[in-house]
Amino acid sequence: MSEVVLNAKTRKIGPHSIVTDLRNDNCVPIVLYKRGTETVPLSINLHEYEKATKGHNRNLVVKMVIDGDESRSIKAVVRDIQRDVVKGKIKHMDFLGLDDARAVKIKVPVRFIGEAYGVKTEGGVLEHVLRKVEVSCLPDKVPEFITFDVSEYKNGQAIYVRDMKPVDGIKVLTPGKSVLGCIKGAKSIEDEKPAAAAADAAATPAAGAAAAPAAGAAKAAPDAKAAAGAAKKPEKK
Repeated sequence: MSEVVLNAKTRKIGPHSIVTDLRNDNCVPIVLYKRGTETVPLSINLHEYEKATKGHNRNLVVKMVIDGDESRSIKAVVRDIQRDVVKGKIKHMDFLGLDDARAVKIKVPVRFIGEAYGVKTEGGVLEHVLRKVEVSCLPDKVPEFITFDVSEYKNGQAIYVRDMKPVDGIKVLTPGKSVLGCIKGAKSIEDEKPAAAAADAAATPAAGAAAAPAAGAAKAAPDAKAAAGAAKKPEKK
């Protein structure tokens, strides 16, 4: 587990201009959710947060010190992040306060290590299906990620959650039958190409067939108009 110190300040609740001023000062409004207590509105410096958490996953456990008072420090983990849809800049964050004596449920990334036999020797491809698993553990046991050695896996084999090696103090909650990934053989990949090409070919004639009647109808319209005109034209006397 990795832990970093994050300084937070108490903020006022009021007009939207208060939040705007915070963001103009490169700060982010956050809400700390503590078990059994009211939510606590705080703010953190965006630059300090990005610097402290650089290279870490979102489930990093931080030691949050409120208003510089160590006695008010609390371990917390990010629960939600809101970003600007255009610039991608963080606009708001929710943190979940942790109790050292209580287990927390959290999703942890799974990293494949080693080169699968099916990839190295049989020319297959390793495909990721499920990249995170939910676990339950005490705050000081929260891992940034869990590794899974895929070296022995061959073409056609699926990688299941139930095959993960037990980690001391961590209980995996994701069902064991869930698939983390698979080794897809070269033949399977080649078989998919004709199927995709056939689907495209089937779609093309269908589009052409739909266009043909429309074109015929468009051509028939001027002919019908001309015939109607001829029928109305009086004979010369």
